[in-house]
Amino acid sequence: MCTRRPPKPLSAARMPKPRILLFSNWFAPGYKGGGSQSAAVNLVQALKSEFEFRVVTRDRDVAETLPYEGTSSGDWNEVDDVSIRYLAPTELTYSTIKNIIYHTPHSLVHINSVVSLPFACYPARAQHTLTASTAPLLISPHGELSPKALAQKRVRKLVYLKSAKALGIFRNATWHAANGEEEKDITRAWGDGAHVRIAPPLPNQLVPSDNDVFRGTKLKGTLRAIFFARVDRMKNLDLAIDFVASVPNVTLDICGPIGQADYWAFCESKIRKSTRPSAFRYIGGVPPDKVTTTLSQYDVLLLPSQNESFGYAILEALGAGCPVLISNRTPWCDLERHGIGFAIPLDRPDIFLARLETMRDLGASDHGMMRERARLYAQQYVDTSIAKQAMQAIYASMLSRAD
Repeated sequence: MCTRRPPKPLSAARMPKPRILLFSNWFAPGYKGGGSQSAAVNLVQALKSEFEFRVVTRDRDVAETLPYEGTSSGDWNEVDDVSIRYLAPTELTYSTIKNIIYHTPHSLVHINSVVSLPFACYPARAQHTLTASTAPLLISPHGELSPKALAQKRVRKLVYLKSAKALGIFRNATWHAANGEEEKDITRAWGDGAHVRIAPPLPNQLVPSDNDVFRGTKLKGTLRAIFFARVDRMKNLDLAIDFVASVPNVTLDICGPIGQADYWAFCESKIRKSTRPSAFRYIGGVPPDKVTTTLSQYDVLLLPSQNESFGYAILEALGAGCPVLISNRTPWCDLERHGIGFAIPLDRPDIFLARLETMRDLGASDHGMMRERARLYAQQYVDTSIAKQAMQAIYASMLSRAD
């Protein structure tokens, strides 16, 4: 009996430069998708001169019911020299993803998640089936395999990952870790045989100069704090509320989309029951072109996250001259040594409270110097980042093996 070979997609051999078919839950012009979206956008902007990117993503932002204005579903949109396919909710099917992979010549498939059904499982399965694994597959989990992340919706995620292993759809993949800790998370979840390459996420290409940013005046004895992240249990907004409620003359503005409605209701209840409910305001999501201006108006970023594989909001705050008060579960652990903030263990709320008081009691001069150190630190980080070269090396290595 004859066995039918799986069909292969159209050849990528004649393309002028390698084509990366990138699947991402969220992409520009959206801005509510968090760090994984920032990572995807920055990656494409940094490497689009060396690689041709075709991006497949949703046609609307997080929690929105209407598609992006000026975009069309069902076809490729040319945006800033990048081809983007925006998928409507009815197109988030295995059949649609399979057809895109089959009809789009590509050199490499890069999925910007591991737990998303339409943007991780479907493309990995389709690529594995259609190309017989000839086009390499790169997976960037962006913290999704950390113990804290897996603890949320634990049963569903474990069943999904076990099924993915059984199907073998990620078997020959290369895994992209942001750092050594994420490499451990990947091998813990996927086994010692996982092929992992490390490259830090690409930072935003531009950190503003001093003249680009409006800086409010810090008043001694008061503190304007900002929580700048998606409202999600992983970000520990409830802890930030507790800290601010316990320190007089500190206010907190909450900037970010609501990722979990039940968790936001819990946080709202905390605010209402606190001794100082007027100290809190919900601002909502901030468009990318307003991020720097927004952050620059605050005295400190307060972000006691459970885990950050990178922490784009932290770098953005520093770049805007806003010192940071964060947990020590991020890569940004040398803040105090540089005089630009504090990274504190989550099991030491007493230290969080003490540092809030320290920041509150700074005068304009001392705080101004801290702001300037933060801005210069961020600028130096961007200027010396090896992220672009590291990602180029990962792509080049994978493409050479596929030849």
